[in-house]
Amino acid sequence: MKLLVASLLIFASLLGSHAGAQAIPVGSTPLSVEVGGGFTSIHANAGPGACGCFYMNGFDAQAGVYGSSHLSVLVDVGRTKRSNINGFGHNLTLSTYMSGGKYTLNRGGRFSPYGEALVGFGASQSNFPIDEKTVNFAFAGGGGLNFKVTQHLDFRVAEAQYLVTHIPNGVNDRQNQLRLTSGLSYHFHIHQ
Repeated sequence: MKLLVASLLIFASLLGSHAGAQAIPVGSTPLSVEVGGGFTSIHANAGPGACGCFYMNGFDAQAGVYGSSHLSVLVDVGRTKRSNINGFGHNLTLSTYMSGGKYTLNRGGRFSPYGEALVGFGASQSNFPIDEKTVNFAFAGGGGLNFKVTQHLDFRVAEAQYLVTHIPNGVNDRQNQLRLTSGLSYHFHIHQ
């Protein structure tokens, strides 16, 4: 919860510094904001002594402010969970709190591909003795494709990210995962 509050404070400070640190001339472009969320699935590494990989499912939410027509600063919060991993009775909840940048091509067009890079923290909670509850470094990089449904609403057709977390696992304390997300994104302007 502390990490969520910290991420939201970072986002608010970025929004506030952008809004308050400029004198906007008449006729200038208003501040553009985007909020969204959706279903997330992570193809995760199996724990030590277990074979294969497994999927964790949950949600992902983002909020971003565009500083130009293509670049935005954003905050990303995600939470996924899996019970009885590979039949061993182990449960795992992974929460990520990251911020970073996003570059969108053809913003405002029918299809808008984008790329993003995020850095922050991954928090895990598990009944596995090596990793009962930890908070460590997390990084995500990847991209996706939005489809314009209405003037303010986009459908996030697909987003794929390489997600790296450093959570104790008894081997190398590093997880290389694939995170897939699909959902909705709402964008609006703040006139100053």
